[in-house]
Amino acid sequence: HCLNNIAVQAYTHGRWEEALVCYREATQIFRRTGDTASEGNAAYNQAELLVRQGRCAEAGELLDEVLVIARAVEDDELVALAMREQARVVAASGDAAGAVGLLHEARQMFEQLDEPDERVATDVVLAEVLLDADRVGDCTEVLGTLPDDLDSEALPGVAPRVRRLRGRTHAAHGRSDEAVAELLAGLRLAQRDDDRYEQALLLRELVGLGVHDAGVRDGLGTYTEILASLGVISSA
Repeated sequence: HCLNNIAVQAYTHGRWEEALVCYREATQIFRRTGDTASEGNAAYNQAELLVRQGRCAEAGELLDEVLVIARAVEDDELVALAMREQARVVAASGDAAGAVGLLHEARQMFEQLDEPDERVATDVVLAEVLLDADRVGDCTEVLGTLPDDLDSEALPGVAPRVRRLRGRTHAAHGRSDEAVAELLAGLRLAQRDDDRYEQALLLRELVGLGVHDAGVRDGLGTYTEILASLGVISSA
């Protein structure tokens, strides 16, 4: 449990390779001691990190194991969480329709479990999958259903991500000024939260819109440097 908690802290502070090592060791210890429920949670944490690093093949194998464990111990919340990450893996393979189906199923489970925050987080993933598939209108519709107050402890990291998605939708419609304003607002939130991954993604969008000095101005470095420091593979 200590290793798992150390991994969570390392992940939060951008030390992703350290987090991955600790998650793996925690998972192995839980397996050896027969704590199957904790093994499933630690393996899920590991898979979630791998997805963000773009290592989707590894993540997909782990998520299959997580789903077997979660269903065996009747942990419906973990089932829904694993399905949400599976949707990311499926989307990365180019199957947007399959990913959308998984997300709708996960969202329904969170509804039944009375987990409104996880339902919102799932909607954000859905919006991103739709936008990556060039379904801008559908993405905009999903973003329009999100609650106004997303900058809360109950939804860590969601506010800057939504700002990034809104910025991308503005850019897709040719509204560059509105896009830059949303992205810069998201960058400020991500910097406040020390969310280096989201900082990098926001900087990448800003560079794409011709704002090349945002990282230098805010002392963040380039988005490629940040992603490399997190172990994100170049194709992700």
